[in-house]
Amino acid sequence: MDVLILVGGQSRRMGLPKPLLAYQGRRLLDWLLDVVHRAGGTAYLVGKADSPLAREHPERWIADEVDAGPLGGLAAGLARVKGDRALVLACDLPRIAPETLTWLWRVSHAHPAYDAWVSCDTARVHPLLAVYRTRILPHVRKQLATGAYALSGLLRRLTWFAAPLPEPLWAANANTPEEWAALTGEMPALHGSPPICQEMPPDHPGGIPLSSAPPLVFQLVGYAKRGKTTWAKAILSHLAASGWRVGSLKRDGGGHGLAWETAGSDSREHARAGAVRAVVVSGGEKGIYERRDAPWELDELLADFAGLDLVVVEGFKDAPYPKWVFVREPEDWALAQRLAGIVGVVAHARARAAAPPLSCPVWSFEQPDAALAWLDHFVRRQRPAPRR
Repeated sequence: MDVLILVGGQSRRMGLPKPLLAYQGRRLLDWLLDVVHRAGGTAYLVGKADSPLAREHPERWIADEVDAGPLGGLAAGLARVKGDRALVLACDLPRIAPETLTWLWRVSHAHPAYDAWVSCDTARVHPLLAVYRTRILPHVRKQLATGAYALSGLLRRLTWFAAPLPEPLWAANANTPEEWAALTGEMPALHGSPPICQEMPPDHPGGIPLSSAPPLVFQLVGYAKRGKTTWAKAILSHLAASGWRVGSLKRDGGGHGLAWETAGSDSREHARAGAVRAVVVSGGEKGIYERRDAPWELDELLADFAGLDLVVVEGFKDAPYPKWVFVREPEDWALAQRLAGIVGVVAHARARAAAPPLSCPVWSFEQPDAALAWLDHFVRRQRPAPRR
């Protein structure tokens, strides 16, 4: 098992080099190397050629010559390993364990028809806790050539398997001192040095403080007229009644344009006159219209939902978030076998008899109670309590 640990980040928000943070009596990097060793793996470190760590670990160092973030590190690492795949880790995962690595490695062999196997939870996928085949290197280089270095762009070029984490905290990472303190119980410090701050943030049972954690994302996907909106309303009502702060996002796949505001109203006329962004407020309510030439990407839109517990998304079938697929006709089952991130299927009665073997639950469209109970448990694994 070849394991690539990416250590080339600049840690601007943390204020200290993450690999050198003190953790459990030693440097975080040394702790990670021990985790890899106990899992039976061979660790390689990917970072800048002039890093002091390169002189410390010359036998395992892979120089990343491209200043392109994790994507550049992935390219350098895949070009060097000898096997047909490599497990890739960020260097700021203090909750992983040897069984994390052996589990993900087994997943990659149990589902061989993929380019990559990416861990996921109810909030997002984790491309820096994943296994990648070395054969994807040409795709990585093509993505680098575009100048768009986000790993989500690479995943759109690949056939990849979404692997739900048995323990979601395995993927918990830290980008700020507050997140590190919530995960480890200590403010960050270099090994052998005092912490950079003595003030502890309020703790909470789930690890990352609720005030800084991004909202969970849960998708409802399927062809038109499959009942997604009916279930979206039921889910939103159910979660809101339990105290969760929820949002919704829907993509109109028909391209009919938005029926925004009342025809002839001042706000509608502002937009028609050329305003690319128009806002209307009334009391505590606000409506926003924004227009641009390029289609909106889901991750761009999700940035507007900071401060919520969960966002229910209708559409964006190919996005990599956990999702339910809605099936009404027998031919719809092909969609349930193709998409990534499927954690359940909601099937109308007339289609259930044609259900193929699946590794996820199948619920009755007509009886949502069991599915809603499952969703409650699924959400609470990631978010023990609603935001205050």
